[in-house]
Formats: sequence, structure tokens, C-alpha cells
Amino acid sequence: MQRKSIVIGGPPRTGTRFVADALNRHPDVSIQGEVPPMLLDNALKFMRTCDKMYARPSQRHWQKGWTKTRVGVFNDIVAALQKREQTSASPEERKLGFTGFKLPGAVTRWRELEGIYGSPAFVLCIRRFGPYHLSCTTRWPGRTIEVTSATYLASLAAIEDIMSDYGNAFIFPVEHLKSRGPELLSDLGAFLDLPDAAGWAASIDPGQKANESEKFKASKRTELTEAEQLFIAEHPELEAKYDAVAALTGSSAVAQLR
Repeated sequence: MQRKSIVIGGPPRTGTRFVADALNRHPDVSIQGEVPPMLLDNALKFMRTCDKMYARPSQRHWQKGWTKTRVGVFNDIVAALQKREQTSASPEERKLGFTGFKLPGAVTRWRELEGIYGSPAFVLCIRRFGPYHLSCTTRWPGRTIEVTSATYLASLAAIEDIMSDYGNAFIFPVEHLKSRGPELLSDLGAFLDLPDAAGWAASIDPGQKANESEKFKASKRTELTEAEQLFIAEHPELEAKYDAVAALTGSSAVAQLR
């Protein structure tokens, strides 16, 4: 089986952990957790440096070996940056057909990740702005709506770029889990070409809350303030951008051309 690389991204607090946990329940999949963005940027810089070095005429006799192992090297770096004790991909994980990691900020680094993995499959999680903002400000009290909206719009714009310029991606609206969870998961499994995708999807509880074990200093927010409601009303682009991206739910036809 040829190994396939999976990158799970999207704005923060949009279900990336749920998708990673669900995929990890498949016996042929191993998805690592998040990599701190600054460390990921340093890892990407390291990979660029190695690519340039092995492209030099004096190093070309090593280039074939580097080309063969560079994805494995990057995966080991990702594994080493996890919270768990393991510092590299295990032999068992190396034999799996599907490997990858999750990071909300991956969407703004998609071109570099494509350069490393070749043709990774992106799973792009999205969520309507209101619930997204409430979840963000529960997780990070004090974060303003101006900050969350800027992050939100930048992430959705990056997702639009991925779908238009790359295409090998699956839009995963977390709200759809309530209305069509099994179908959405089955579609994701089919997109990734998972063995027994239907059986895997049937084993997942769409109501599972991946973040319910988190400990918050403040109570979970469930309602927007009047000021926040006014801000959203004055910025219709927040809903419009979500609707435009959600309309792309599933995989893009561009993926068939690559």
C-alpha cells in the first residue's frame, strides 16, 4: 500500500481534534497531534535548507537518498514535537498507509506542506463564526472579537486558496455532524480512500466531544453579548465567507486533475 499523507487544518476550535481522534480509530491511520506553529515554521525552514543543500552540484550524489527519506524525516520531526514521550514515528506507524498531523494553522502553510508531502490530502474543518468565537473566548478568555474575526477570515481565505489552487482537500463543517454525521464521515473516508470507509464511519459517534476533557479557568460561554451580536451584524462577510466555503463541502473536482 502506498502511503498517503493527511493534514488536518482550519480555524482553531473548529473540530480538528474530533477529526484526528476519529481517523485514529481506523487501523490503517496514524494522525499526530498539534505542532506549535513557531516550531513548525522552524521545521519547514530546516527542510528548505536541506533541499537547497542537497541541490548543490557537490551534494547531488546524496540527493537521491534525501529525496527518498525527506518525508520520513519531516514526520519524525512532527512526532518529536508531540507532548507524548515518543520522539519518532514508531515502526508500526511507518508501515501504516495513512499518516499525518493536525494543526489549525496548517491552512496558511499549505504550499510548503504540499512541497514536502507532494500530494497531501487536506481535511479542512470549518464552523460558523458565532460558535467559533464563543469557543475561542472560552478557551482564551480576554481574546477580543476583532482578533478572533481576523484569524477566522484569514483561515477561510486560505481554505479558499487551497480549494482553487490545489484541490485535494475535503471541507468538514463541524455543524453538519448533528444533521448528517454518519454521511459526512463516510464521505470523508471515501475521499481519503480508507479501507472499509463505511465500517469506519459507522464506528464513530458524531456526538462525541473531543474537547470535553479540557479544563477552563472560566465557565463555558454559550451566548454572545449584545456588543458581539452587533459586531457580527456589522460584518456580514463573516457569514458570507463561511457560506462560500461550506458550499465546497467534500472534495474539489480539481483533485481529479492532479
